[in-house]
Amino acid sequence: MKCRYVIDVEEPRQQFWDDERIVVRENGRHVWPIGTIEDNPRAYRLVRNGVAEPADDECRLMAAMSSDQMKIAQRNQVPFGKGIQPEDYQRFFDGEILGYDVDGNDIPGPNWKDEEDDDDDDE
Repeated sequence: MKCRYVIDVEEPRQQFWDDERIVVRENGRHVWPIGTIEDNPRAYRLVRNGVAEPADDECRLMAAMSSDQMKIAQRNQVPFGKGIQPEDYQRFFDGEILGYDVDGNDIPGPNWKDEEDDDDDDE
């Protein structure tokens, strides 16, 4: 079963670093670059997580996702990878939050809105 990566995927396992397809980024991280096709028995999971798209019929059938569903998974992959809760995805995309601190509080983004500003309508 094969998939094609739609983002750079970090490869932490050193035994794969000699693969000719692996690229070493400026930060020293080894990645499978966008467009790399991987033969993996769990490739459908990478598709479901928005990291890849099917590269063969077997993967397409196992992933069982429409093109629109795959686009949504790919869009949501970044906040998912940062641990953003699904109910906060839009706030993340809008730049209101960057993520959460260790206590679970919002980390303000460039478009952060103070709760006090929202209360102006009550007066």
